[in-house]
Amino acid sequence: MTYLKIKIDVNNPDEVIAYQKGQILGVASKLLGKEKKKELVERKTYEKMKESMLELLPKRLSEEGVDATFTVTIEKE
Repeated sequence: MTYLKIKIDVNNPDEVIAYQKGQILGVASKLLGKEKKKELVERKTYEKMKESMLELLPKRLSEEGVDATFTVTIEKE
């Protein structure tokens, strides 16, 4: 079986949180250290990607005539 692995390394978690006006992590984000913020922003990013893939992949594969079963998981290294 072939796998697609995507790794994201967020370099600006504070800016992401500020841009999202704290919505991504809530008020508690102000109390967290940089590494914890980074980890949480990366997790939220993966969750958004997973949602998008689960929504778009079946449609796009079907348009290409591909009949496939797939799963999208988020795993920590």
